[in-house]
Amino acid sequence: MSLILTEHQQSLVLNAVRPLDRPQREALLDGLTHRIGDRSEIGDGELFRLLRDLQREHFQYPRMTGGPNHGPKQQNF
Repeated sequence: MSLILTEHQQSLVLNAVRPLDRPQREALLDGLTHRIGDRSEIGDGELFRLLRDLQREHFQYPRMTGGPNHGPKQQNF
């Protein structure tokens, strides 16, 4: 039996993967599939916590480059 998500739960998943790059998205969704297993139901709260933890595992902050907009602001007197 496969898991069927409500519209709200689908929205939770989409919001969790939105800031991720493609490889990170795939890893998060694979992790979610693995952690849910063969269950037929999952509550909103449990799904939220799973997504939160998986997003923390797979999100990588963008690297900062040394451009003019990335340093401390200079004050002109």
